Amino acid sequence: MKCEQCEVEFVPRTGTQRFCSYVCKRKARRLRKRQVKDKAYTCEQCKGVFYLSSDAGMKQRFCSTKCATASQTRSREIKICDRCWESFIPRFTAQTYCCVKDKHEKVCQRCQKPFKVKCDKYLARRRYCSKNCVPAPYTWSDCWVYFILAEKCNRVKIGIASDVDERFSTLFRENADDLKLLKAIPGGLELEQEIHRELELFRAHNEWFEWTPEVQETVNRYIKDPQ
Repeated sequence: MKCEQCEVEFVPRTGTQRFCSYVCKRKARRLRKRQVKDKAYTCEQCKGVFYLSSDAGMKQRFCSTKCATASQTRSREIKICDRCWESFIPRFTAQTYCCVKDKHEKVCQRCQKPFKVKCDKYLARRRYCSKNCVPAPYTWSDCWVYFILAEKCNRVKIGIASDVDERFSTLFRENADDLKLLKAIPGGLELEQEIHRELELFRAHNEWFEWTPEVQETVNRYIKDPQ
């Protein structure tokens, strides 16, 4: 086998050996560096001509970091924000919101003062302008026991909530059945558990009970006389 550098016959020790010695290997490497350095390359971004300083950058596609960054920004797909429906360039692949600060204006539910929030998935959850307006955590004794009737499946839901209107709105959006709020009476966790124990034989699933005549009689009794 001939050495690729000095063309001297030698016996290779491995199947991938190309040079007869380490000296020839170094000479071939220096020659290749010189050829790469003298070769002109075209930047993919600005179309300018640049030269490489060593073979370590033989895969280099841009003349500078500025051109590389500009190319990455240009190659990103323009998306439509899921919240405000405006076009934006995402910073990462999974980004679905433009996340512009101080873009949307909301009204605080406590002090009624307007405040601005950025466009992200937590926009709908912001109800207060600051921590000072956030109400103190409620206790189970301050809740209401509500009765919600699902007319299609003929079942009634008996549960507790601090804000019955908000709870009913959430269930109305998430449920395909026709829901009807029968009544909400003041009471806490103890009253709810008492009603559940009384109607245990008619339980369908979790807080849902079959709307039988016996259940209707019990519910009407609690509605008329909340105890």
